Amino acid sequence: MLTFVPSWVEHTLPGEKKQKGPIYSVAAHPLGKRLATAGGDNKVKIWSTEPMFHSELEKNPDTPRLLAVLATHQGSVLCVRWSHDMGSGSLLASGSDDLKIIIWQQQEGVTARPAFGETAGGIESWRPKKLMAGHTSDIMDLAWSSENKYLASCGIESPIYLWDGKSFELIRKLQGHNSFVKGITWDPAGVYLASQSDDKTVKIWRTSDWQEEKSVSAPYEAAASTSFFMRLAWSPEGQSILTTSGESGNQAVAPIIERGTWESDTKLVGPTLPVECAAFNPILFLSEPSGPTSEPSPCTICAVGSQDSTISIWRTTDEKAFMVAKDLFQHSVLDMCWGPGGDSLYACSYDGTVAVMLWPENDELGKHAPLSTKEGAMENLGSKRRTVIESATQLELEQSGKAMEISSNRIDTLLGRSLSTDANQPVFATPAPAPKRSLHSETVVPLRQQVSQTPDGRKRIRPTFLPSNFDSPDNAASVFDTPNGTDDSSGLIPMSLSKRRKADPSGDDTETRAVTRYVLPMVTETRQPVNLALPSVESKLITQIPGKAPFGTSTIECENRGPTTTITCTVKSQKLWTDHLHSHAIHVVGTASFVAIGCIDGSLFTFSAAGRRLLPCIALEAPSTFLTAHGQYLMSLSSNATLSVWNVARRSVVIHQTSIAHLLHSAASDNDGAGRVPGKDVVIKSAILKPEGIPILTTSEDNQYSFHPGMKVWIKVGDALEPVSGGRSMPRTKTLAQLENLLACNTALRAADDYLINIKRYAIKLCDENATSKVEELCDELLGHTSVPSINMVNEPGPIDNWNPMIMGIPKRSILQQLIPILSQKREFQRIVGPVHEHLQKITESEHLNRIRL
Repeated sequence: MLTFVPSWVEHTLPGEKKQKGPIYSVAAHPLGKRLATAGGDNKVKIWSTEPMFHSELEKNPDTPRLLAVLATHQGSVLCVRWSHDMGSGSLLASGSDDLKIIIWQQQEGVTARPAFGETAGGIESWRPKKLMAGHTSDIMDLAWSSENKYLASCGIESPIYLWDGKSFELIRKLQGHNSFVKGITWDPAGVYLASQSDDKTVKIWRTSDWQEEKSVSAPYEAAASTSFFMRLAWSPEGQSILTTSGESGNQAVAPIIERGTWESDTKLVGPTLPVECAAFNPILFLSEPSGPTSEPSPCTICAVGSQDSTISIWRTTDEKAFMVAKDLFQHSVLDMCWGPGGDSLYACSYDGTVAVMLWPENDELGKHAPLSTKEGAMENLGSKRRTVIESATQLELEQSGKAMEISSNRIDTLLGRSLSTDANQPVFATPAPAPKRSLHSETVVPLRQQVSQTPDGRKRIRPTFLPSNFDSPDNAASVFDTPNGTDDSSGLIPMSLSKRRKADPSGDDTETRAVTRYVLPMVTETRQPVNLALPSVESKLITQIPGKAPFGTSTIECENRGPTTTITCTVKSQKLWTDHLHSHAIHVVGTASFVAIGCIDGSLFTFSAAGRRLLPCIALEAPSTFLTAHGQYLMSLSSNATLSVWNVARRSVVIHQTSIAHLLHSAASDNDGAGRVPGKDVVIKSAILKPEGIPILTTSEDNQYSFHPGMKVWIKVGDALEPVSGGRSMPRTKTLAQLENLLACNTALRAADDYLINIKRYAIKLCDENATSKVEELCDELLGHTSVPSINMVNEPGPIDNWNPMIMGIPKRSILQQLIPILSQKREFQRIVGPVHEHLQKITESEHLNRIRL
């Protein structure tokens, strides 16, 4: 253990002698990089802890020591406390004998000004966020609840004041003590509040109704009321309260009150004068095994500060203090706090000094207990508290995520959009599985074909279900278990069948067995070929074609007169070129690269902007129902339900005569499952082409399909509930599955901008659903292997085990960098996000150094 007293931490009283004033309170920032002190000079001071722990920084005159001086109080500041878990945006509460509580907030980017009477004002600027009045006497202690929902205060009066943790308005006063209340502390589980008073009692208050749960008086009845403060502390796992100002047999003690029974059977005996303050280490440790076969058990470590100027460090499982510091102060110890990592302790004294105790290796304190031990204890107490923070990195990530969220919300407000889901949208529930049937409840029925006739005169044989209890050769089917053990009544034959299940020899077959149903193939006449409707032949077609210099936008006019068609291209009323075709034109499309004309006989012609024929006449199998162009690409959907896409500039095929007939037969089924609804036709409403040559077809049922060129299959990218227009989906998705499907669609459609928006929505949903395994998988996919550079200019997909650092031209690691602040808001993910963030920083620094070397 290392102990030292930084001489530059002081509160100087006004006057010519510049004497040190008492320091009444000390509080360590949740990140551990700041230390706040409250003194008799009416000021709150914020110090950097870096010079305290690093001697080279302390010796460097350029190292900032004093970060800020907060000088608004009109009396001695008796208490100062940081809010919990707020990162660099923490609020600081201070209470004074001017009867005021002030909530302080840092002003980012504002230069600090020296306070009155100070030669230097630090480098940070802090402003009062709220001034809270209501106390009638000196304020002695403050305490934030675990989630900053409440702020409690007490003083030289009997009530306890409860303030709202956001609005800082007074909620209520707790009446019950008969004298001054000099210390308060919150139960970490949020169920109770404890207070200690000069009336020689410790009272436990329920937070559910703010009524008194228990009043403990026995350990304090013989004590003299000479303590200036009675700053008690609740253990980090919530099982005990370490109190002050106790006495047993004329010996000053620090009684420990056990949760539930509220009895004080354990007392820490050691100080020669009354105990002023107590503080529990925020970390749980493992005690030494009592025997060779015993396991180490979790224990807590606490510090006790006394009027005899000593600080004693205790394990609550031991009878004696394992460490006592006697020569740090010349007067009473008034306040103490542990650093967030549990390896440092700060204490202040009436003599105007602050002492620091440091355990660099934690050897003397012991090994840390697993975090799950503390979490389990909190859950047993009924706590709904968020997961505790394990590192300063997590706090920094949370704060950066909150700053990003604030900035994003402002932009979204201006643009009239939000990444959050719409609460008014319907939620789709998963249907409950059908009840299982008993194996012996099925009977074998003769197989009979049911023949029906459709309105158009065709015969239809409806499928017949076969029960599957085949216990003898006379039966018509075998009994198999479905792979998932449930009754599959969908009419589909399972892909795999498990082995036949043997009967229970005991005869006690309590488990209901699932029965697999088989369906006979549907026998119908040969399906008629699909013929899509064609546009009618108009006497004249006029189309505007975008162009580039020197031609600009041109007008293509096709006159269908007689057996031939005359094509005329004009630019600004001047004829540029003409041509003649042997068939009537029904489509005219074009881009700045080419013009395409489709004819009623299935012929297709391509022209340059100047009218040159780029290709000979293309003879399609059937005339085009839809013809569209985009960039270098041309798409034709023929009337025989085949689709082709070509790259005209490169004279290459992207999609070759792929049938869409099955998309038109995917209509809704009637109630008996016999197929399509009679008389209902499915048609193509629109066919568009993406810049990358990717088609999107929309049917009359509002189903949208695109072709995956790599897998050579049609994929469904939208429907009536999740429409896609040009690759962009309306922000109605709610479930993880829908968002994952949307991201896959964005990737297939090469919609990079939509992908970036939706993957952030996906990260938010992962946090909402606490999907730990999916977060880990997503981070691994975006981080990749360190040997692969972050940018691959070739951007070619490799084999399945070869990680591609790019997706749609965007570096995956840059996407991960944007997701980390979102994912870090869920503390359950900190063991995943923290290492990934550090790994990503190392990769970024390494690549930056490599670029500098090059």
